[in-house]
Amino acid sequence: ASNLVELGNYSEAKKILEGNKTQQAKYNLSILKLREKNFLEGWSGYDIGIDIDERYLRVPKDRLKKLALWNPEKDLSSVLIIGEQGVGDEIMFASLLSSLDSSKYRIGLLLDKRLKTLLSMSLYKHDFFEKIDDAILKGYESYIPIGSLSKYFRNSEGDFLKSKKFVLNADEEKIRYLKNSYNSSKPIIGLSWHTTNKCHGPLRNIKLKQFLPLFTNVNANFINLQYGDHKDEIFKVTKKVKKNVFLEDSIDNKNDFDYFAAKISICDLVVTIDNSAVHFAGSLNKESIALIPEICDWRWFDVSEKTLWYESVRLFRKSKNWDEVIIKLVNYCNKRFS
Repeated sequence: ASNLVELGNYSEAKKILEGNKTQQAKYNLSILKLREKNFLEGWSGYDIGIDIDERYLRVPKDRLKKLALWNPEKDLSSVLIIGEQGVGDEIMFASLLSSLDSSKYRIGLLLDKRLKTLLSMSLYKHDFFEKIDDAILKGYESYIPIGSLSKYFRNSEGDFLKSKKFVLNADEEKIRYLKNSYNSSKPIIGLSWHTTNKCHGPLRNIKLKQFLPLFTNVNANFINLQYGDHKDEIFKVTKKVKKNVFLEDSIDNKNDFDYFAAKISICDLVVTIDNSAVHFAGSLNKESIALIPEICDWRWFDVSEKTLWYESVRLFRKSKNWDEVIIKLVNYCNKRFS
């Protein structure tokens, strides 16, 4: 069934999974149902992923036994939100936090510590923890993995559309600094093209040299939103276009999320593959193009160019090859910035 999913044969995969009663099969089936926007059935099996270690929590499961598992029917006054999987997941599911009644619950966050300042500027009063013991000492009585909030607040497309919008706020002082530093008289396009995801990275990644038509045919300046060391790749493309590909800065995109968010905020457009950059851009409500492979993660749903998670993100889906998508992107940019 997993092989059929990787080939895009979802209907045959579902038939196999529906006839298999293992926990793994139930979880895999829930992912396919989420992909179809069958949220009620999808979320009901999504929590199995925690039991079978498909959803990795930021806190070991045995350490959570001191706290009750939160749900809205229990008489509880505090809830600790546990991060999971990766920073992109935590940002995406952070959109659910606005559905929690902050006048009813004391809300604590145990997420990637690099998000602490950003979230402090973007959410109503909350506590931020790096260790669960600190939350227990402060009297927190319940917890919930951040993705598990979905089954209470996102059970239909209507729930996505009517929910209070969550928007990250970048630091205004850092935005001003970067604007002065770049001093660009042209539109600015931010670009991210690589992920280190071991499972599906090869499907998502696009070589920087494939963006040559963008660099040579669009009258804009570009800034690097990529994390990791890609100096050799950038040097080779710079040599081909005979000019600096990106405006220079010294920002650490991987570790300094406050400046990374400010970089995205000053872009007129963000272009990114399926990695954490798309979640930052969407949560910052920045106009973005996400380049999505034909066999994609469940969160991008069907063939639509829109996503329920982020209003500002448009999906350009690969059908034959990435070169075809890049041409579409170039045409979009030229029309957008004409």
